[in-house]
Amino acid sequence: MRCTKPKKISGLIYLEDASSGPLPKLSRHSVELLDKCLEGPNVILATTGWNDSNPTKALEARHEELREQWKPFVDRGASVIRLAAPGKTSKEVSHRSEDIFKLVITKAEEMVTAAKRSQWKGKGKVPDDKFLEDARSTDIVIPIMGPTGAGKSTFVNAVANNAFAVVGHNLKSETAQLQPIILQHPNNPARRIIIVDTPGFDDTYAADSEILRRIANWLAQSYSANMTLAGVIYLHEISQARMLGTARKNLDMFNKLCGDAATKNVILATTKWSQVAGGTADRREGQLKDRHWDGMIRLGARMARFTDTHESGWNIIGSILDHMSTSDIDAVEIQKELVEIDMSHDKGKQWKKEVKSDDVFIDDGKAGDLFINNLLGKDVARVGDDLQSETQHIHHYRLPGSSSRVFIVDTPGFDDTSTSDREILRRIAVWMAKSYSSDMKVAGIIYLQEITQTRVTGTMRKNLDMFEKLCGPSAAASIILATSKWSEVKPDVGNRREAQLRDEHWKDMLMDGSKLRRFDSPDAARKIVNEIRARKALDAAQIQSELVDVDKLLAETDAGRTLRYTLKELLEQQKKTATRLREQGGDDIHNQIIENDNKIRSLLGQVNDLKVPLSRKIMRMLGLVKS
Repeated sequence: MRCTKPKKISGLIYLEDASSGPLPKLSRHSVELLDKCLEGPNVILATTGWNDSNPTKALEARHEELREQWKPFVDRGASVIRLAAPGKTSKEVSHRSEDIFKLVITKAEEMVTAAKRSQWKGKGKVPDDKFLEDARSTDIVIPIMGPTGAGKSTFVNAVANNAFAVVGHNLKSETAQLQPIILQHPNNPARRIIIVDTPGFDDTYAADSEILRRIANWLAQSYSANMTLAGVIYLHEISQARMLGTARKNLDMFNKLCGDAATKNVILATTKWSQVAGGTADRREGQLKDRHWDGMIRLGARMARFTDTHESGWNIIGSILDHMSTSDIDAVEIQKELVEIDMSHDKGKQWKKEVKSDDVFIDDGKAGDLFINNLLGKDVARVGDDLQSETQHIHHYRLPGSSSRVFIVDTPGFDDTSTSDREILRRIAVWMAKSYSSDMKVAGIIYLQEITQTRVTGTMRKNLDMFEKLCGPSAAASIILATSKWSEVKPDVGNRREAQLRDEHWKDMLMDGSKLRRFDSPDAARKIVNEIRARKALDAAQIQSELVDVDKLLAETDAGRTLRYTLKELLEQQKKTATRLREQGGDDIHNQIIENDNKIRSLLGQVNDLKVPLSRKIMRMLGLVKS
């Protein structure tokens, strides 16, 4: 047997017939050879010959003899199992050939994941906790979380039978840093159980953001070291008469840190039972179960009581250890987001998460506006003459008669009839990032404003604000602010409105280098485009630089933050309208209430879509992403 190929094998299955003897022995040379050939300790050692026709006691004896012989492999992480003979049945054995192959593949995938975790760029940072410098892949981690004063340090001391953690008996928080305590595994001396006492939010001295940074960094560092997260214990004082704001905040943050998928690995434990009368405590426990914890319990979380004793603490830990064998969750949400998503992330690719399969970026003239039709000298774009928006996707049209390819891009406006503002921003941002990534240059940007508008409405103001955030101050000199539909107003009225735009609403942009032009004929459209082509092309619009160069999420860009702020203002207005309509009452406004409620739901959805994920905020705290 040789292992001469440079590419290592992912796993190995070794079969030994336990129904025959004498037993051959694997040599030390074989052990060394396997170490060289394997990517990691992915070895399955299986005894065969198990079926009901063979004497069980003899098979058991030989299996144990082989297990002892294979101890050097087991110490390296090999698994020993029993394999039923093909076509045979055995009451003692449940593993079959397909089970072994699945086990090898699963273990190989886990090793690849472990290798990736170990390369997490945050791992190079000095850990907050010296313990992490001695972290082992065999360690089993169980964090203890909950509000300040919930009894986390008391729990740690009870299970450790020692005063490792300082218990607070006054109004000052005692746990300021994460405190890992090493316990001996009750059934496996080769593994350590790491109980981690975590600080609660609303700490006496540390800010919530600092507490969040410490917890997230410790969890990410331990995950990168391939320590196994067996489960999480969340403690709550049964002595609390009601769910206070602090307890509510801690629970909400706990949910975000864990995520839905890991909730089945959570134990929700109540503490301080000795401080409350039995009937009162039982009633509060029922309220926690039915009101505050019901969502987590539906996702698989389990409830328990910690009564300040060593036995009750170990019952909770034992429940987590027993659950490990059936659980397929090895990380909470924040660990996966900080480490695995970060490892799979390539610079400048965050914006691609916004791409949808049905995105349309070019069309055969199904949308557009009057400017494009005048510029191209034919009706390639349908002009909207009613209250329905015509441009809902991004469309671009190539200008004829040019040595280089020149495209005019028609974009939808915000406050579209049928498309949400968040979706409009997404479409524009994706197109801008896609073109920038393909080295297409933005020669200039044309912003059109109807001169027929008697005043600058909230919608017009919002469009202009978003336009400025998309372009950025450095793009001002490449912008043409053009007024349209001059044939529909009297000259003196148009001149007065143009002056208002110039002196009030567009004043800052014009001072930064933007140009004011009139689009009142096909020739005017061509002159505007030629003026832009004569200038130097933009290096990048702000949204392009933010999404591609800085690798921000759409919600982190100036445009994303501005739109979220605007939508929140609109949401508050709609809520006030809802209150007023309900106070008025009456059947005649029933439809108005329904319409208003639909607007609130839509706005709330858009606001939530533009939230920056918790993991990104933490990554920024840890210096793993640019601000």
